[in-house]
Amino acid sequence: MNDLVDSVLAQARVAWPGTAWQREDIARLLTGVDPQLWSEPSAADRRAELLLAWACLLGDRDAIRHAEARYIRDVVPNLRALDLAGAELDEVVQTLRVALLIGAPGGAPKLARYTGRGALGGFVRTVAVRLALDRKRARQPPDLGELARRLITPLSDPDVDYQKELYTVRFTEALEAAWAKLPMAERLLLRYHLLDQVGIDELAVIYRIHRSTAARRCASARLRLVAATRAELGRAIGVSTRTVDSILRLIATRLDAGPEPLPVEPA
Repeated sequence: MNDLVDSVLAQARVAWPGTAWQREDIARLLTGVDPQLWSEPSAADRRAELLLAWACLLGDRDAIRHAEARYIRDVVPNLRALDLAGAELDEVVQTLRVALLIGAPGGAPKLARYTGRGALGGFVRTVAVRLALDRKRARQPPDLGELARRLITPLSDPDVDYQKELYTVRFTEALEAAWAKLPMAERLLLRYHLLDQVGIDELAVIYRIHRSTAARRCASARLRLVAATRAELGRAIGVSTRTVDSILRLIATRLDAGPEPLPVEPA
């Protein structure tokens, strides 16, 4: 096994020299891979694709760009054949990037399941089609009620509990109305960041942008959502901005998934 690890490590460093390959990475990644893959002359393509997948998992940006151009973009015709287009198609492609490179919260990236037994293109296509079918079955808005519950800090004072309960319902409705008015690109970004709890570093990989750019975009979209939610809440209950801010302080609204709390005007 040690000889195999050393051999694969040498091949990996030649194939993707920009990846920070470590011996322990190779030993871990070889789990579940048929050792004969590395000795069969006919398996050269599978070996190359497996090394590409591993380089992507280890964050090599060149490898990720190559996978984008060679495999992820190639599945777009398959997705269009499933009656996906426009913003919905873009969302599925972005979701595919997340699934392959990052995975669901608490889960492993899908690329970690690729063992070289078949073509990488077929593997990516299978993941993409499953995501598209899931999307078609769930053509409905995200659970913003769950997001609203995350944004409400629990209170222990029974004297204000009844007020909190009343305004929490209105806050959730305002959040849903504000969400619907955001541009699709910002909804997708916030869905990743606030609902799926994808971090800034991971978003930078997904969108192929610098970390600081990802952070700025998240902050801008979040502030737009906050402003729209405050406006919707004030409109729904017919009160001034200052009163809305008092209500938000009462229910202790916050953004758990973001670095800053929900901004309100000082009392």
